[in-house]
Amino acid sequence: MQAIAFGVSFWRTEHALQRFPDEANRITAAGLFSSFLLSLVYTIITCVVEGSTPTLQQWSQWFSSAEIMIALVWTGIITTALTTYLETVAMKTVSAAESTLLLSSDPFWASLFAWILCGETLGALGSIGGVFIVGACVVSMW
Repeated sequence: MQAIAFGVSFWRTEHALQRFPDEANRITAAGLFSSFLLSLVYTIITCVVEGSTPTLQQWSQWFSSAEIMIALVWTGIITTALTTYLETVAMKTVSAAESTLLLSSDPFWASLFAWILCGETLGALGSIGGVFIVGACVVSMW
């Protein structure tokens, strides 16, 4: 489902940018807000099904931790909002298909850098997945 939603989001973003080329801020905000709503609904459903609703004390502990707040701000602003905005701006010159393909190779690059920088090992399935990702990139360029 994530791969499908990923592709659809780039397709819709490209369509929105064609209609409103100077509205990258609003398009980004709409995408982030819809992602937030879907995540919230998923979280509520999961908590109800599993019966694991966090208590007010747990929420208080989480939001009073400096480490957690720094991680939330970094993840929310830098690695999510900023990168989504930059992707939206870049889509003014790159098609949705090209964007999806480039960003779909992210797991491959993450694995490669983890191997080079951290000495991580890659199992058989991960290696096969990497071959498929690189293969898709090569085939799509033709």
